[in-house]
Amino acid sequence: MQVVRFYVSGNCAAFPVGNVREVVPRGRLAAVFNAPPFLEGLMNVRGEAVPVFDLARLFGFQSPHASGGSVLIAESGRFTAGFLATPPVDILDIDDGAEETRLPEGSPHLAALERALSVDGKLLLLLAPDRLFDLPEMLLLREEEKLLTL
Repeated sequence: MQVVRFYVSGNCAAFPVGNVREVVPRGRLAAVFNAPPFLEGLMNVRGEAVPVFDLARLFGFQSPHASGGSVLIAESGRFTAGFLATPPVDILDIDDGAEETRLPEGSPHLAALERALSVDGKLLLLLAPDRLFDLPEMLLLREEEKLLTL
């Protein structure tokens, strides 16, 4: 399985390659009035307004907010969103024999993970975009018809 690996506040995360439309440089983001702290803003990607999320804030990671880096544009079903990514961003082959790691109960947003793996001695959080878009915080945005709608 191939994944796009990136970093979030020093933590290694990844999306399956099939869910990543593209990786773009972080450009100027338009602010969204009364947005939750994990919503960085809207980005114009070839004429499409794409919401950009900060996974560090969503998951409650304690670290300074990064202003540079890239944005991964991920898709799942009818939803498309961008996610802040700190370099390096690369493609990684994960074989079926990769060592699975158990995260402690109560870890932030376990529901958004496909699985946690040990890759090259480091923890890799393999995110499932469909589950990520179904987190309560994301559902709230959809219910209020603020973002993530067609």
